[in-house]
This record gives sequence, C-alpha cells and structure tokens, in this order.
Amino acid sequence: LKCHAWPLRPFSDGMTYYYDSDAGLLKTACSISWTVVPTVLLSFEFWFFFAIHLTVFFSFRAGLIGGSQADKLANLGLDWSFVQVGSAITTFFEVFYASQCFSRYMDLYKATKGMFEDAYAFAYLLRGHIGEKGQTAVRLSTRYMIAAMVLQVFEMKHIETHMAGSGSGDLD
Repeated sequence: LKCHAWPLRPFSDGMTYYYDSDAGLLKTACSISWTVVPTVLLSFEFWFFFAIHLTVFFSFRAGLIGGSQADKLANLGLDWSFVQVGSAITTFFEVFYASQCFSRYMDLYKATKGMFEDAYAFAYLLRGHIGEKGQTAVRLSTRYMIAAMVLQVFEMKHIETHMAGSGSGDLD
C-alpha cells in the first residue's frame, strides 16, 4: 500500500517526513498527517475552549447574554478615523520587526553556510594532500573540525551581544 501520508520508516527517530512525490498537489496540500492538527484535535484544552466559545456565541445570538437589540447593533460598527493612526503605526512596526528578523536570519545563514563551505574545502584539501595512506589522520582531523563547528554554532548567538558590549569589531 503506497500512501503519501505514511512515512517510509514509521519508527525512525526524529520527525523526518518522507513524502510521495507522485501524489497530486491537492492530495499533498490537504494532508494533515505529520502536522500539528492531529495533536490539537486530540487535546482536551482545544475541545474545552471550543465548547466555551460555542456556548457564549449561541447564548449571545439567542439573547441570553448581552444587552438589547439596539445595543448589539450599535457596537458592530467602528469609525475608521479612530483607528487610522494606530493601524499605520502598528503596520510600520510589524514591517520593521519582520525586516530585522529577516536580516538577522540572513546573517546567521551566511555565517553557517560559510562554515560549511570552509569545512568541505578543508576536508577536500586534506584528503588530497595526505592521500589514501593517512585516512585515520584525515578522519581524526575532520572529526576535530566538526566538533569545532558544533561549538561555533552554539556560540554564534553570543557574538552579536559581545560585539555590541565591547564597542569594537574584534572578538578579543
């Protein structure tokens, strides 16, 4: 049975999803397996708050809660002039924040990509210069390099705060 919603290795570690590339676009887009949807639908909290929402909604529509009919209609409208400035400021800050997040992401991406490119170049040059006879030395050297890269990734988040605090561009 070939189903794009089932992983090829159902008991593998991690959340790797192996999808069927032959499945149609609509079938892939409407698939809810390997998403958060099944977890949410099985949670007690979701159904509890959904029931509260439905109770309040239908009670308000039935007139059990709230004011008279005139009060209901008076609160439905909102004059646009009251929210123009607030909406404009909110939009500006949302765009500004998104731009800042994207630029920080791109900086992290470039640094990580550069590290991996340097690691590939190092391994390639090392293997080319040492050759087949020194495979254990090449393997050990690349393991040290990978360990250093892992430590660098963990320390990357502190570089920006360290540079801002020192007032200089070097990392001491």
